[in-house]
Amino acid sequence: MNDLRKISHTEELQLVVLPGNGSTSHVEHYESAWQHWHTVWLETFRSQDGVSHIFSDNFLRQDEIVALFLADQCVALVCHRYVNISLTSARNDSYFEGWAPGSLEAVRQDGPNIAIINQSSVLPEFRGQRVMGFALRELVAMLSLTHLYSIPVDAATAAVRSDRNMHSMCYALGAVALQANVNQHNSPVDLVAFYPRRKGLTLTSEANQLVEDLVKRKLGGFLTTPTNDLRRIPNAA
Repeated sequence: MNDLRKISHTEELQLVVLPGNGSTSHVEHYESAWQHWHTVWLETFRSQDGVSHIFSDNFLRQDEIVALFLADQCVALVCHRYVNISLTSARNDSYFEGWAPGSLEAVRQDGPNIAIINQSSVLPEFRGQRVMGFALRELVAMLSLTHLYSIPVDAATAAVRSDRNMHSMCYALGAVALQANVNQHNSPVDLVAFYPRRKGLTLTSEANQLVEDLVKRKLGGFLTTPTNDLRRIPNAA
């Protein structure tokens, strides 16, 4: 097993951006990302809900899969899904189950184009390991937000576990609380939002260096604008 504790720079890590529906030339990366997703979330839902099988729907319906690879292994990822929350159909999405009406109104205050940040995961054997002082869950969060702030979306939202201290990480990156201590899959989560038009994303110089280097060397392309124009930025490789 490769050991991220030996990595002091990003050269051994590769950022790969993939569409959830599999329409990519980077098929081996896509299959590795799916295997990562399936492994992590099956175990999560087995421990939380007692399930023994999960379907691929929540992977396939993502607009972007932002994945970090070490050699040919996907070690961490986060997903983006873009919705126009002014549409009744979008507000009726299962993602918003359990949201208070006030939270739905708050997330659309700056406009209807919303990014749902979800499915954030790190392989168990790589949790707690750091790259230039940053945990992998912090690194994928910074990569995600850097892109979403650059589009920018009107808001980005996430449901983050408070029992795993994910909420504190998000608040440190500029998230605003929408709803605290919501029960999802028998775990407490905070519903949070980021509002790129109100305040820019502030990262340390070290974090900026990491993110810029990974983006410069990425495989695949981010979406250029949310919801309306789904053209992709040309591949870096």
